Amino acid sequence: MCRMCEGATREEVLEEARCHIIHHGWFLQGILGEAGTEGGDWVYTVGLLENFGHPELVITDMTYEDGGRWLNQLGELVRDGCDLRDDHPASAGLLAVRDVHPEHFANDLVNVFIELEGRLPAAGGYLQVVPDAYCSCHRYQLTDLSDSNQFPTGRRRPNRSERRAAARRKRRDV
Repeated sequence: MCRMCEGATREEVLEEARCHIIHHGWFLQGILGEAGTEGGDWVYTVGLLENFGHPELVITDMTYEDGGRWLNQLGELVRDGCDLRDDHPASAGLLAVRDVHPEHFANDLVNVFIELEGRLPAAGGYLQVVPDAYCSCHRYQLTDLSDSNQFPTGRRRPNRSERRAAARRKRRDV
């Protein structure tokens, strides 16, 4: 998956991204989370804003293959004129889209965008896609990029019993 691990230079990788954007309208960049942790991968687009006037998209807590499949399908809808901020086509299977907090842009969330554009994205420049692919028991574990305190690093939110245990410890320590 990593072209630089295969011997390409950073500039060659960026040039390939530029060519992909020219020919397809957008480019997908996948990031693997920390090794040995649950979740933490994310995938984002570059090119939707420039080519279609639509905010870029990011999806977290999915493999590159699954997240990329989602983002490519949504990219096609954007190319066809759909604005995901306003339209949530049932066929897209979206639970929600939400603005990514601008603080994440300075924390390495979308480095390829920054390198290609030469700037940080503006507020509202990225939307987090939350697909309706998770059961209600696990949706709370998804990274919420509208929250400046969450980042897709492979750390997950505590589950219900972990939250209750932390609350008991906190009451006991007071």
